[in-house]
Amino acid sequence: MPRPGKTIRTLTGPGLPLLAGLWCLAPGLPTAERCEFRVHWREQVVGHVKASREVVQGTTHYRMTSWSEFDLIWKREVHSDLHTRYTGDRLSHCTSWVRVNGALRDSSHMTVGRPGCYVHPRAVPACAAGAPWATARLYFAEPVGQGAIFVESLLADRPLQALGGGRYRLSFPGGHANTYVYDDGRLLEVHVDRGLFQLVFRRR
Repeated sequence: MPRPGKTIRTLTGPGLPLLAGLWCLAPGLPTAERCEFRVHWREQVVGHVKASREVVQGTTHYRMTSWSEFDLIWKREVHSDLHTRYTGDRLSHCTSWVRVNGALRDSSHMTVGRPGCYVHPRAVPACAAGAPWATARLYFAEPVGQGAIFVESLLADRPLQALGGGRYRLSFPGGHANTYVYDDGRLLEVHVDRGLFQLVFRRR
């Protein structure tokens, strides 16, 4: 699939990646969805998140990129990139990275069934995809009935709590969390709580 023109990532710690355009091509050709969110911090727009979902011959590719810039004690420019791949209905590959002011802050990769899983800054002994939902899917479908989400940046499942009214809280280590807000199955907002700062991604 074509790469987005701008790198990006949300400060979802573990992380992040929507539905603005949808087009269906001839049978057997790719189908794709794309969407974009604006990143709000203290009611200012400080960046954007772009996501895409493309299905090609039974393989689904999710791609999320983000960019944001803000001052938190000092100026921070954050870029991120996440690629998640499903073969049929099973997660088969994921890779992610985050850079802050140009320096690598976080990265991960795994291919199910192969050795060499990695979560920055070291390799991890096991590469087992657990929950059928990964964070990339949350931008394209409401996780009704899901109790855990596979977080690509951690290569681990994390608990998901349904709060009612189309709201879901995904918990991360250290007391951090993302809250996803849906309306009729369509993601509208992501509230990112990282303790020292809070961000809101609002759909354009």
